[in-house]
Amino acid sequence: MKYAKILLGSIFVSTFVFGCNESSDSSEDTAMNDSAEMEMMDNTGDMEIEAAPATNNAIAEANVIFTDEVYNNEVAYNFPLADTISKYSTEGRAGSLMSDWMKTYAKDLNANLNQEATVLHFGEGVIVALDKGDMYGVEDFVLNEDAKAALRKLAFNLQQEPDTYVLVAGRTDASGSAEFNDKLAFRRAAIAANYLKGCGIDESRFFIDSFGEKYPDYQNSSKINRDRNRRVDFLILPSNEMREQAAEAA
Repeated sequence: MKYAKILLGSIFVSTFVFGCNESSDSSEDTAMNDSAEMEMMDNTGDMEIEAAPATNNAIAEANVIFTDEVYNNEVAYNFPLADTISKYSTEGRAGSLMSDWMKTYAKDLNANLNQEATVLHFGEGVIVALDKGDMYGVEDFVLNEDAKAALRKLAFNLQQEPDTYVLVAGRTDASGSAEFNDKLAFRRAAIAANYLKGCGIDESRFFIDSFGEKYPDYQNSSKINRDRNRRVDFLILPSNEMREQAAEAA
């Protein structure tokens, strides 16, 4: 799987100069530098995690329904992020410890975000899906006030557990071409991560990816469902430091 490391110092800097807790005029929000560069790179060398083989072949597939822990959710999610969780999982006692830590973290996230997001715990990973709708307009990538409020809450939890990596995955509905949607989703992910950086989250923790219109969790057959598909998801994984702590404690 390819990831994109964020050049947070140069991507849409003008968007978030007001900081995490201050509001800005909508006209200034849209004054973005479309020529800002994004650096694309392979995940090799970015996330220095030695992955253990998947213990369940079904988990290693791209489309897996999460059934371990689902909070505040009435539908079965079909997340390609399952492959990433499996890829960076650890066998044995250390993996069990990290899974327990992340399960507790997922409960804290859900308590804080249960009105704005769906929180799912699966093994050593936690997924936060901003799927309640009203995050982006059609073909839009500017964060509205509801999206900013949700991201501020997420930032609070990320500050409580600094020894984690955060993969930010942008998503779209099925409007427009697949190529356009892939670029749009990437931009949404970059902007959401940049906003979290403005909330005090270290940029070294972020990776961004684009799912575009692929893997929709809601059929794009209604306005409500398309609205819920226009979003950003976050995969939170243990950092190398956390893995070392688990290995020492095991």
